[in-house]
Amino acid sequence: MTKPIDQYIEEFCLALDDEICFQQEQGGRPCRLLEGALLGRDEKGYYYLFLSETEFFLPDSTPVRVTGGNRETRGEVVSVHGFEITLHLADNIGETPEQAQLFSEPWHLLQALKERLQEVEVRNTEMAWEVLQPVDGMKKEFFSRTPEDLWETEEAPAPVMDGAVSFIWGPPGTGKTETLARLAVFFYMKKMRVLVLAHANVAVDEAMLRIAGRLGKDSFPAGDIVRYGYARLPATRSSLLLASNLAAFRYPEGLSLRKSLETERSRLIARISTDKKVRQRLQEVEADLKQLRMHFKNAEMEIAQEASVLGCTLSRAVTDGAVHDSCYDVVLLDEASMVYIPQAVFAASLARRKLIIIGDFRQLAPVAMASTEPAQRWLKKDIFALNGIIEAVENGFNPGLVMLYTQRRMHPAISGYVNQAFYAGLLRDGPQTAQRRHIADAAPLPGHPLVLVDVSTLPVFCLKEGNSRFNILTAALSLFLAAPAAGEGLSVGLLTPYTAQARLLYTLSADIFSRGSVLNENGVFAATVHRFQGAEKDLIVLDLVDAFWQRAPGGILTSRKNNAAERFINVAVTRARGKLIVLAHRRFFDGRLSGNSALAGLFNYIERNGLVVDAGRLLDGQLPEQQKGPKASLHRFDSFWPAYEAWQEDITGAAEIQLDWPHRAGTLDQATAAALIKALKKGAAISIRAGRPDLLPKQLQPWAVIKNMAYPCTAIGRNIFWYGCPCPADGRAGQTSVRLAGERTVRLCMSLLRMDLREHKHNGKIYTGLQSYVEINYRCPLCQKPLTVRPGYRGVFWGCTNYRSCDFSPTGLPGEVLDEYLAVTGITCPRGHLLKAFPTYRGLIARCTHHPACGYTITDKELL
Repeated sequence: MTKPIDQYIEEFCLALDDEICFQQEQGGRPCRLLEGALLGRDEKGYYYLFLSETEFFLPDSTPVRVTGGNRETRGEVVSVHGFEITLHLADNIGETPEQAQLFSEPWHLLQALKERLQEVEVRNTEMAWEVLQPVDGMKKEFFSRTPEDLWETEEAPAPVMDGAVSFIWGPPGTGKTETLARLAVFFYMKKMRVLVLAHANVAVDEAMLRIAGRLGKDSFPAGDIVRYGYARLPATRSSLLLASNLAAFRYPEGLSLRKSLETERSRLIARISTDKKVRQRLQEVEADLKQLRMHFKNAEMEIAQEASVLGCTLSRAVTDGAVHDSCYDVVLLDEASMVYIPQAVFAASLARRKLIIIGDFRQLAPVAMASTEPAQRWLKKDIFALNGIIEAVENGFNPGLVMLYTQRRMHPAISGYVNQAFYAGLLRDGPQTAQRRHIADAAPLPGHPLVLVDVSTLPVFCLKEGNSRFNILTAALSLFLAAPAAGEGLSVGLLTPYTAQARLLYTLSADIFSRGSVLNENGVFAATVHRFQGAEKDLIVLDLVDAFWQRAPGGILTSRKNNAAERFINVAVTRARGKLIVLAHRRFFDGRLSGNSALAGLFNYIERNGLVVDAGRLLDGQLPEQQKGPKASLHRFDSFWPAYEAWQEDITGAAEIQLDWPHRAGTLDQATAAALIKALKKGAAISIRAGRPDLLPKQLQPWAVIKNMAYPCTAIGRNIFWYGCPCPADGRAGQTSVRLAGERTVRLCMSLLRMDLREHKHNGKIYTGLQSYVEINYRCPLCQKPLTVRPGYRGVFWGCTNYRSCDFSPTGLPGEVLDEYLAVTGITCPRGHLLKAFPTYRGLIARCTHHPACGYTITDKELL
């Protein structure tokens, strides 16, 4: 490579601009907020308190965009406490907004990275250029080592010390974190200042705990080894490694005042709906807490700037001057396979003497959404690929890097798969792996470290939320599989490819297995596989989610680009210490996977070396039928009548009942119809989405709209949700059903299924979408039956619901009908502009009235 560093930086910035534009067009990551309350206002805007559907973390002052009703506004995060979030918004969105959508603005991190890249020449141009140079891919010697082998003498971890930039390849469980800790201690003892960087908070926590452990509790002064930023592991949160804890320790009066204010805040929130004066006081408390947080933040920055060994995430290093304005002798970059190449260059510019890159190029690659050539080149490949390491290894050469080859994490049956599939037999099992057999011997399915649970015989359906996917029954089955292991004291990870399913699993596990309001991360923890890289659990339940109602498995499970699917499967499998359980709909996957795909290879390996079990037989007495937690309960029924009787008991006296009844379920049986009609007469608000509303009893038809769903579901109020009940007794649908109780979990299920049929109202009429609007307001001119709309090849068309018996000819949806619907429901673009129907060769689209200044469009199919 002969290009100067400024030319590389120019190309990096073009790639980052493409990613920023893509993220801005997508509008940020959405989070649904509930039960909002206006706390008060100041000269700059309004303070709101909301509950979120799932627990999440956003740093104070994170820019956000909020949509509520037909309004959109911008603002920032004041504070996040578990599921409670306080926002400062520019505009008033009402006194008590029932729900809103929050969009965080992730592109501000990329903007900050661009700014840091422009500063590279001020910091260290030579190191930044050095990290872009290819390694010698023709070397014949592999530096294969265990972490202990690197220290043949106290002075010389020789293979790592050669050159300004060194690479360490660490497959799962081979001691990457231990190696990093030994290196940090080595340089610390040489009086060098060390910066530890990683992509994820968990990885930074693990590294800093390991460094402190190697040094010994009393062998370094407080403030020498510092974890800066947001900690996820409980051990880090409670230690004096954490900069925020050190700041509180040095300022006990402020800590006492903060605890007092937070206690008062909790009391005020409990009374917020009963007294307007409470809101004013709550606003004052929030302002005092904000001022205290600013004081502690400044103290934390001073601590970070004075630390000898500092650990933080790459994002924190990019955005926080306390990190990027300082100098470091050595930078240790962990999880390098997930790092953008521009981020690696930034990290290199912080190092005066040495950069050590640690990671596994067989695990997850960097995630970027833009598809432009600059993004493909600089954001979707890792630093190992740029340096020619991956190509050299795949061609049978041994490039100049250290490989850690002895894995200590996984049961040999699990490591056997990844060693064969991804590491060409280079891995060895350490003696510690023999200790994993007690995990394999624990419930569920004792004695089997590798299990494939085939859910093909259960009524599982995979549905979509946006571009993500979820599966309610496999989520419930994951919880039932986790319970026996958690009961024996094992740690459990519930992993999934999809964000929507991760939200469902996280909320369920938090409400059932939590202690108080905080999830017990040492017990059961749920996340996407991407978020879980760097962590490990005794038992991993991998919920693949995909099933019928989808045409094909998601790209994350099948993509061959940059070996994405292989990397994903590798990470998912290697999180397990002693037992891996995979939930998969084999009938769905069979015929939809190529024979040499990573997922097909995993299935085949388990069939040969593990246990394949039918989920229906597994549920027959081998798993608990009920799980109760502090905030939710989960009950499974495997036969019709017990479930039906419990369902009838639930709807007795219910104030609100929402029912999904698919076409495949046939007609409502007399007992179910009678129970619903009885509830209706007692004043219950009933809403039904049915594949064939005309098959419902006439008393229920006025409360139904046409919407063919996957499986029967019932939401009773906001506290009870049934999947699979009421279920027809004639066997048209499966008999397994699940009852969920718990407000947060139920709200999430309703949100995923879009079951709140009262979201759009006009003159007392209910519209759940364009299809509902047409069926309520338009009649066939020939037979007077309701008209309806259906998706077609060229957009949607409308026709008579009495099709086949009526001669009304289906035709394209008129533009004026779409315009009426847009006006009645008040749907706007993300910036609040009105939409207008516009014809295209593929049907109608709703286009922003500010076009072309605003390029927002939505298709008529998406409005159904």
